[in-house]
Amino acid sequence: MVLGAFDRSFELSLYTVDPAQPDRMSLRSSVRSPSLGWCAPSNDAAWLACTSRTGQEDIVLMRPDGSETRRLTDDAVKDRLPTWSPDNRTLAFMSTRSGRWELWQMSVDGSGLRQITQTRGDVSWAVWSPDGRQIATAAAIVAPYSIRFFDPAQASSEKGIGAIPIDHRGDVSSWSSDGRLLAGTAADQGGQPVALEIWDPAAKQLVRRIDLPLAVSSSVEVSFLAGTHQLVAASPDGVLLVDADSGAARVILKMRPPLEMRMSGDGRTLMIERPQIEADLWLMTFRK
Repeated sequence: MVLGAFDRSFELSLYTVDPAQPDRMSLRSSVRSPSLGWCAPSNDAAWLACTSRTGQEDIVLMRPDGSETRRLTDDAVKDRLPTWSPDNRTLAFMSTRSGRWELWQMSVDGSGLRQITQTRGDVSWAVWSPDGRQIATAAAIVAPYSIRFFDPAQASSEKGIGAIPIDHRGDVSSWSSDGRLLAGTAADQGGQPVALEIWDPAAKQLVRRIDLPLAVSSSVEVSFLAGTHQLVAASPDGVLLVDADSGAARVILKMRPPLEMRMSGDGRTLMIERPQIEADLWLMTFRK
């Protein structure tokens, strides 16, 4: 009899990026974790906020070289996909601790746990505005679809502080540092991303749709480079650089998917996360 054994881990690589010359990014560090994934770099990339993805789902901080970890939640509910506030003091994340998926927040020391949203639909990860006064999230799986806005300083509410109705599946992933644009993806009914979408959060309207071949991601799919309207996105050929104003796109780092990507808040670090599957085959002979 042949038996198979599979082991999954996550490779987290940090690249130094000059927003003025993003084609010249260089690998700074890389670490493999057996359990921590769906990570996001802090604004200065000194910490990664991650999800423990084996068994119990908790929020864990980790140094980029793996030298130190700090568990912020430790319970039976699911907590996942943390994102950093602009001042680096607060994490917003998805959680089932209210009985369904909602957005919650806490300080980076694990204190001050508080619910942000109270919805009848669904939510995705939290996208912070550059001034920290708003959080955008997408109702992307259950119709009616929309991008919704919440004030993280207010008590959780159903109405929030505004919404953009959309007529298809999709998400919102990144807010430009000048506050003028939100970026996300449009997806078909099977969840395959088919285009980038650029929104005006003040006018609550679509600015531009950019049809591109994109790679499927299970978390944030596009990120603005700080101080620019340029985006990085995952494609079948690797990391794309896309101009949100013109729609021009080119591959700046060749890499085969699957891959998840996050930019640090200062725009100088790109984190690329890749799942690693290691498999062994064993041959067992039974005696008669």
